Amino acid sequence: MSTSSINVGQLRAFLAVLDEGGFTAAAHKLGLTQSGVSQAVAALEESLGVVLLLRTRGRVAATAPGAAIQADARAALDAIERVRARAQALTGLQSGRVRVGSVSSAATRLLPPIIKNFSTRYPGIEVVLIEGTDHEVRDWVVGSTVDIGLTAELPRDFDTIPVAEDDLLAIMPKRHRLANSEKVSPAELADESFVMPNGGSEADIRALFAREAVVPRVAFSVRDQTALMAMVREGVGVSIVPELSVPSGERRLAVVPLDPPAKRRLCAVTPREGLSPAAGAFLDSLAAAGRQFQGRA
Repeated sequence: MSTSSINVGQLRAFLAVLDEGGFTAAAHKLGLTQSGVSQAVAALEESLGVVLLLRTRGRVAATAPGAAIQADARAALDAIERVRARAQALTGLQSGRVRVGSVSSAATRLLPPIIKNFSTRYPGIEVVLIEGTDHEVRDWVVGSTVDIGLTAELPRDFDTIPVAEDDLLAIMPKRHRLANSEKVSPAELADESFVMPNGGSEADIRALFAREAVVPRVAFSVRDQTALMAMVREGVGVSIVPELSVPSGERRLAVVPLDPPAKRRLCAVTPREGLSPAAGAFLDSLAAAGRQFQGRA
């Protein structure tokens, strides 16, 4: 048995499988492929010379050795993060890394100038951006896959800072009967085939329909915003999306305000303890951008 090849990724994969109850869920949480998680766990088992996980009938459980090392594995990851934070504190903000998880609309329209300005100010700090749904970003923060999450879905017991608030807007093909309306109500949209954003602003959209006591005719539920826009352009249905999700210069879609108006709030989500100096500096940049964004609203 040789432990020389044990690394952080292997320990993180092992713990994620146990926490999530399976390799597929662990891969989803870590932003990896299922085979990547499996290979990491297998490499850890080979290094330690023991089987850590039992895989039976689609379920995963720790073996006796796996259960025995679980607490130590968590302690090791925590210690590594403390070492990284201490080193960054000693070097000031000359170097470091910030892992940022963000919903696609913010990653495309909101974050680029923030990242550019931050990188100009702190050229030695690497910013790693991971895109996902609101639910995924929330889970990445909870599981420490990212340092900061930009999402509308807020976990409990985490700090949040409002960064952006944008309008929810109805979208439809240019030739749609409602395309030239000044405003459109949820009741009018409920008569149409509806393409629901899955994992994005779905909760806000369903709450909007519920407040108006109408039920949308959901024909499709789509996770990817690009695919959703394409389906609406082709006349598959209408939809509601946040303003930041609408591509700049869009010509084939009609974008109509809602009546009554509705908004989506994006917040920066962070753990209440243990934020590194580099992550703290990036959070300050997000907060400043949020104040500017609210000032323009």
